[in-house]
Amino acid sequence: MQYFGDWWVDMIDLDGVERWQSTMVQTMSPPTVNGIHRVFRLILERAMHEKIIHRNPARAVPTLPESRTKGSRGQTYDPIDFQTFVMICETEAQKVLPPDVCRHLLLIAWTGMRLSESIALRWSDIEKGEIHIQRSVWRGIEKSTKTDDPRRVVIPMALREVLKAQADWLLETDHPGIGSGLVFPGAPRQSKGGMVRRKMSVLGWHRAGSTLVEGCAKIAAMGGLKPISPQGLRRTFEDLMREAGVEQMVRRAMSGWRTAKAQGIYATVKRTDREKAVTALEDLMTATQNQGKSNQNTDPDTDPKAENQENALLDFAKYVELKRKNGAGHEIRTRDVNLGKVALYH
Repeated sequence: MQYFGDWWVDMIDLDGVERWQSTMVQTMSPPTVNGIHRVFRLILERAMHEKIIHRNPARAVPTLPESRTKGSRGQTYDPIDFQTFVMICETEAQKVLPPDVCRHLLLIAWTGMRLSESIALRWSDIEKGEIHIQRSVWRGIEKSTKTDDPRRVVIPMALREVLKAQADWLLETDHPGIGSGLVFPGAPRQSKGGMVRRKMSVLGWHRAGSTLVEGCAKIAAMGGLKPISPQGLRRTFEDLMREAGVEQMVRRAMSGWRTAKAQGIYATVKRTDREKAVTALEDLMTATQNQGKSNQNTDPDTDPKAENQENALLDFAKYVELKRKNGAGHEIRTRDVNLGKVALYH
């Protein structure tokens, strides 16, 4: 808590916490201040437990009221606009934007991942037709997810083709960031600039979030859609899953929405529930595209077509065995066409 400088913990009183909150909200949004406030409260709670202080002044200060997110971050798309966005991502947008940026946005659109989680995604996180979301990135440093809760999302068939195209593109272009293991490494020039700006001794390959924010705005403009951001795509995923009839508990588990009543939600949602959720979303998109013609959901445990689709994912399994020498950004990359070691798809 830089605001308090070298204050002793027992010198922090109610007035001090109120002044801190008023100062912070001038440069940060209420939800961000409230998040720091909760951490602050826990720190002082520990001090009470150690009998360093007798009361917790942070607990006596109420949190700030939070309004609905405004601007492009608060926008969502209906099924028709969502399909338009996806179609432009897959076609026209790749003529004016780097194709891997378009594929990165499709990943967020089809999974509801947070921007920081998608940037930190590695090939080792993709396993048996699911994405294991277990880390995020902040200012080039990897950490746990925002809620510190790992979760899994089943990969829709449309996204499987996107990930396959991304793997092929990395290998065909011999992308220098392939050694990082990231699914979407940043551009070399951008990565080197980030290393200098953050005064890092090792070249990092995490993509700048601004690249995706700008890409979202361009794609929306190309389709005549209302402006949207990666956060808006995440909100859209939640809205479409709800419209598709996915249960609230499953939606929370897949999107990582954590509340006091959902502490153990990750452990209670089965893979079959996650698969049915993705199938429901795909069916909603198909119904929209066919102007009201809906397809029946398939049970992945009994339907042979679903089993063939799973096998199709295994068929294009590849791996890249990577070795890195010591030194800033100097890498030696080796490949092997056999299956087995570090799989892009398992």
